[in-house]
Amino acid sequence: MLEWVFIFCFALGIIYAVFAGVFAGIFGGVLHHGHDLPGGHDVDVSHDVDVSHDADLSHDVDHSGDVGGGHEVQFSPVSPPVVAMFLAGFGGMGLLGIKSLHWTSTIGLFSFALSSALVLGSVTFFLFFWIMKNTQVTSVVRSTDAVGATADVIVPLPSHGTGEIAYTARGRRFNAPARSTDGRPIPQGKRVVVEKLDGSVHVVREESRN
Repeated sequence: MLEWVFIFCFALGIIYAVFAGVFAGIFGGVLHHGHDLPGGHDVDVSHDVDVSHDADLSHDVDHSGDVGGGHEVQFSPVSPPVVAMFLAGFGGMGLLGIKSLHWTSTIGLFSFALSSALVLGSVTFFLFFWIMKNTQVTSVVRSTDAVGATADVIVPLPSHGTGEIAYTARGRRFNAPARSTDGRPIPQGKRVVVEKLDGSVHVVREESRN
């Protein structure tokens, strides 16, 4: 009876991992179409927003990565990879105890399978967390990359208001909220230079100005 429980858990873990991977690919592609969110956040926020006021176009998303607060890596201990590894580990190690180690004690088998599953699940969690954290750190744009960069105005910068610019750093395209250094309006399509950062807002001047 216990052997069938282990077989069921092992099979469930494998099937869950496959389905989670497939659905993550399908729905992830739909939800992030045109939104290269991890790290760089190539988010197109140039939709119809009234920028005639001093609006905060950051939309609770730090467009410039590490500029103005950074990001916190979020990876749940009950995420699909961890759950799948826990189930597969529990079933697989239980079967190992029965078939290879020839254990007959129900308590011993259950304890061995559960402890092994917890270890495998924990390793999976910390591995994915480390991968996500390091991927994010290497992909975000630093303030030193932004200051001095040449950018294009994609949402007009109104007088004493906030618009949006796009620029390239570390080989990636970034969108960021911006305002002019002197408060003058800058129309869409103008080339500007990032002078400094005020939180997540990039303070810019027209490229032709000195």
